[in-house]
Amino acid sequence: MKRWRIPTRRVISPKRRINAGIKLLDSSQAELDKQKKQYESGLAQYNYGLKQYNDGKLQYEIGYAKYEDGKKQYEDGYSQYTSGLAQYESAKAQYDAGKAQYDAGYAQYVSGKAKYDSGKAEYDKNYADYEKGLKEYNEGKTALETAKTDADKQFADAQKKIDDGREKLEKTSRPEWYLFTRDDNPGYSEYGQNAERIGNIAMVFPLFFVMVAALVCLTTMTRMVEEQRTQIGTLKALGYKNGAIIFKYLLYALTAATAGAVSGMLVGMKIFRRSLLPHTE
Repeated sequence: MKRWRIPTRRVISPKRRINAGIKLLDSSQAELDKQKKQYESGLAQYNYGLKQYNDGKLQYEIGYAKYEDGKKQYEDGYSQYTSGLAQYESAKAQYDAGKAQYDAGYAQYVSGKAKYDSGKAEYDKNYADYEKGLKEYNEGKTALETAKTDADKQFADAQKKIDDGREKLEKTSRPEWYLFTRDDNPGYSEYGQNAERIGNIAMVFPLFFVMVAALVCLTTMTRMVEEQRTQIGTLKALGYKNGAIIFKYLLYALTAATAGAVSGMLVGMKIFRRSLLPHTE
């Protein structure tokens, strides 16, 4: 069978007020013990007086008075004990309330300390930024003053140069104007002449190239016709007309010429031009 353990509440030891209550309780206990001893002494005396009752009623009354006095002192001590116990319980309640207030205050202290640390860190950061900004401001102010001094000096020198220039300009005689056209510029006219020469050369060179190509084609076709005389005779013997035979060789020549012209135009006008003049596109 499973046993359930009942949790017990741990009593926290009292501090100052509880210690004061305990001291008061100990004092009351000591007083009570004292009164108890007195009570026992009175009781002994009472017994002794009772024993000696026959010897004297006066002694009996004295002993009884002492007994009553001791009893009164006992009751007073018990009353003080009860009052001390009540004070102890009141002090314990005050201690509990004070501890609760202490815990709440300590929590507020921890929270406030955290806020204080955060605020102090932010203050230190802002103060460091302020010091840095103040240093930059002072440096900028010094640089501005230095720059202003230099600028004033430069302005004074520039004003002096302007004044000197005005003085020289006033002393200078009235200038004479000469108007030249663009053609009067030697560089421009020389550039135009060079361009004209290059244009003339460009018109002559293709003619030589065409003549050389025509000569090569004529030589090639003549040699091919000479070498294929046997094939031409065979074609004529087979019944081919002269126009068909001539068209064969003309088609060969036109095909070669057309292919060469197209490839030459592409190489000369596109590839060769870009390689020589890359910035003209």
